[in-house]
Amino acid sequence: MSTTPSDHIRDFPIQDLEFFSAFDRRFCASDPALIPFLARPASPESFREAAVQKEQNYRHRVRLAQLLKHQYDGVLLNPLLERNIEGLSTGNAFSITTAHQPLIFGGTLYFLYKALTTISLAQAVEGWLGGHQVVPVFVLGSEDHDYEEVRHVQLFSETLTWNSGQEGGPVGRMPQGNIPELIQQAEELFQPLPFGREAVELLKNAYTEDTRFGRSTFQFLHQLFGKHGLVVVDMDSPIAKSVCIPLFEDELTNGFSKPVVEKTLEELDQAGFKQQAHVRAINLFYLLDQQRDRIESDDHSGFRTVSKSHAWSREEMIQELHQHPERFSPNVILRPLLQESILPNLAFVGGAGELAYWVQLSSLFKEASIPYPILIRRHSAQLIDEITQQKLVKLGLSLESTFHPMERLLQEYVHEKSELTADLEKEKRALQKIMIQVKEKCSAIDPTLERSAESTEVQIDKLLQTLETKMTRGLKQLHERDVQQIRSLYDRLFPDGKLQERTENMLPWLARYGHQWIDDLLQAFRPLDQVFVCYSF
Repeated sequence: MSTTPSDHIRDFPIQDLEFFSAFDRRFCASDPALIPFLARPASPESFREAAVQKEQNYRHRVRLAQLLKHQYDGVLLNPLLERNIEGLSTGNAFSITTAHQPLIFGGTLYFLYKALTTISLAQAVEGWLGGHQVVPVFVLGSEDHDYEEVRHVQLFSETLTWNSGQEGGPVGRMPQGNIPELIQQAEELFQPLPFGREAVELLKNAYTEDTRFGRSTFQFLHQLFGKHGLVVVDMDSPIAKSVCIPLFEDELTNGFSKPVVEKTLEELDQAGFKQQAHVRAINLFYLLDQQRDRIESDDHSGFRTVSKSHAWSREEMIQELHQHPERFSPNVILRPLLQESILPNLAFVGGAGELAYWVQLSSLFKEASIPYPILIRRHSAQLIDEITQQKLVKLGLSLESTFHPMERLLQEYVHEKSELTADLEKEKRALQKIMIQVKEKCSAIDPTLERSAESTEVQIDKLLQTLETKMTRGLKQLHERDVQQIRSLYDRLFPDGKLQERTENMLPWLARYGHQWIDDLLQAFRPLDQVFVCYSF
């Protein structure tokens, strides 16, 4: 554990915290088994090497300039953001990139943490490279069609649900639907809070009338992070897709990705890593405003969508691709290749789940002759309000103690608070000595009786374990009030038994505390640190 200069920020190594996934902890501990699947280790020297490689291979600066000009047309730019867009468009700037599908009102806190990690890292890498501009970029996956995954948001204890009024298709192209009503509900919740008006204005400025959902998320991110130079890029564009026409054609006609990725999956399995993303024979969707339908083919001479709403001959399909690249949407296997083709990117910032499928793609990048980025785990954080801090003090608990499973903490707590104990280890050791004598007597009478004695010993041990559980339950009842307070504390720190960053939205925190804590976290998210940051208000 280390402590930042600010006394309300502490951090803890992720690899030491069991509530993170096994992949998370192995990645953060730089597991040697992962090294063959990574481009480079995360270090300043690796970024210098990646910059040289990208500079030699990057060919799409003009297309990127067209994309940025189109997407930022009419958007008010501060000097830093204007400099970053200019550097990406006409200079020699590199990018550090994160990505996510649009989420209603920013979804959960990790959406915020992704952006902050990317901004912090870009600032550091620019210093390491010396002479090269490095720009933080947030890529919006507006083509994703998992409507159910993006339409809910929790504000305090209220769950707000977005109804777009559209049955299917990419979420980024969906209309606003009932979002104005959701903003009104948020306004009622935030009205009594010190910065409630600021939080509501953020929503009203982002979700403007007749704006599609993806564009509203673009505006949401721009308002929050434009001042830090974050460039937002939406890949649902014919300009972006045009750079991957040869790649998509190879996928359609040859299915080039499947054998490459399957070989890597076998190697990962042998190294003890489970498959994250399923690779198909064709990893592309056909995309229209209200449809995102997977493309399939029996022999690559003819094609159809899974719904059978469209069908093409080979020649018709290739013609459609060249005339309308925006109608072809990569899935999780090919999307990273599109992103890394259009951007002069050095590193990708993602959560554990994303990085787990990115490591499946290292050979695919090599096959496509696209530089594979350095993989960086985004920062994780826990926000701790005054009530939670007071509960910790009242119960005499350290913050670190809450990182253990709740039942373990409860057991340790009631044992410490009571003069009695439910620990029978001393008695078990005494019984073990007695059982040694019993087994010797049994063996002396009849060697076959020793096995019966051993069976009896196992039964006694199980009975003692059951008794220990009952004794612990009794101690909890003696300290029932404290036990309930600890359970309540856990509900605040780990809502629904999950990490706070995967359940709670940033807006209630913004409405209560303003923007300062976001700026503080930006400083606390130190580049390349694999830590869990705890921020106490």
